[in-house]
Amino acid sequence: MSNAPRRSLNLELMPSRFPGAVAFHATRWGLLVGLALLTYLLFPVAGGFDTTQLEAGDVASQEIIAPFDFNVRKSEAEIAREAERLEGSVMPVFDARLDRVDSVLAKTDSLLGALRRAESPEQRIAVASAFRVPLTPEEVEILGEERTLRQYGQALRRMLAGELARGVVDQQEMESLRGRPYIRLRRDGSESMVATDTVRSVSDVIDRRTQYFGDASRDVLVTKLLLNLAEPTWVANDSAYEATRAELRGSIEEIKDSVRANERIIDANEVVTAAAAERLYALRQQLIERGGESEGRLAGTLGQILVNALLLTMFWALLQLYRPMIYENLRQMLLISLLFAIVIVGAKVNYLFISTAPELIPIPFAAMLMTAMFRGRVAMVGAMVLAILLGSQAMFTGVDSVVLALLGGVAAAVGVRNVRRRDHFLLAAAVVAAAYVVTGFALNLRVEGS
Repeated sequence: MSNAPRRSLNLELMPSRFPGAVAFHATRWGLLVGLALLTYLLFPVAGGFDTTQLEAGDVASQEIIAPFDFNVRKSEAEIAREAERLEGSVMPVFDARLDRVDSVLAKTDSLLGALRRAESPEQRIAVASAFRVPLTPEEVEILGEERTLRQYGQALRRMLAGELARGVVDQQEMESLRGRPYIRLRRDGSESMVATDTVRSVSDVIDRRTQYFGDASRDVLVTKLLLNLAEPTWVANDSAYEATRAELRGSIEEIKDSVRANERIIDANEVVTAAAAERLYALRQQLIERGGESEGRLAGTLGQILVNALLLTMFWALLQLYRPMIYENLRQMLLISLLFAIVIVGAKVNYLFISTAPELIPIPFAAMLMTAMFRGRVAMVGAMVLAILLGSQAMFTGVDSVVLALLGGVAAAVGVRNVRRRDHFLLAAAVVAAAYVVTGFALNLRVEGS
């Protein structure tokens, strides 16, 4: 049996000769170049031009001039507030359905005729139930008198014809009109405004029954008849109301401000106002959308790729100088590069489809995996490099993005350091969440203090 020392199948020793050494290092540093290119492709900026995102209250360190024409768009919150204000000004729409007066009178005649033809109290109760009028035996006896029934019929017809023709709305619709000064009434092909305080509900009409029925002892019977006979003659037109609201929503102007080329946005040493901050943010978004279309495209592209590569070099140099076991293992270098690529692509996907918040850059994911596979120090440095690399991109504006991404990644590396069971991952997630909360609170305090 041979006693020769075994070599790891995963460890590729660095060749001592020049050509082999070049190829050895080229494969590993080529991964870095690939990540730098990937970062540029996913996070380009306008060629040779970028602008620092300043918040209201900051002091500009230099003069910023608009390089081209661009518009400042309203935020979603501003559009929503304006839409709510416009929609609140829309008057409810009602259609006058005076044909319902005839149908109510016909229903009244039908009820009275059926009661007149009924030959017994039981039949009268059955007739009233068919018209959804619950009667007591005493009320049935009252309506059994021909003279009383004729008087009730005349009073009912006179009251319903006169009151309903003046316009009546449903009680629920009346509740919805509170706080609305006017309604739009459509009648006979024309439209007019009617003051809400003149609009009456069915209950208001019933309250006027004493003017038509003099016998107060039979008030309950009269109320029952009116409740089941009276109908609203002004009917809410919800489709017309919603169409008007939609038309007003569509008329909202999304452009808040327009900036011309060569117009000064802010002067050096000037305090940034809210309007100037909005202009700077709009300019940055335009630069992101334009990519490398402006002058100096080649220089800007090379510059950004070089900056990305230099940031990644910090981690690659750490591995080569202080963690040679990882650096010389090509599989592990490929795995680290894959984790970096997943984080870079994930940051872009989150930005496009979920949120622009830097908290959603998946650096903690990579930090946890690197801590589990390598040492926590390696994971912490890797998380820092990823945070600076992605947080400094134009899409994630400001220093706050770098701080949030950096502390979230470091917290993940620290939190997963002593994982032994599955529930330990929940503890690590809690550490990351706490880091984001504390960091966000601190950054907000800084903004408020300034």
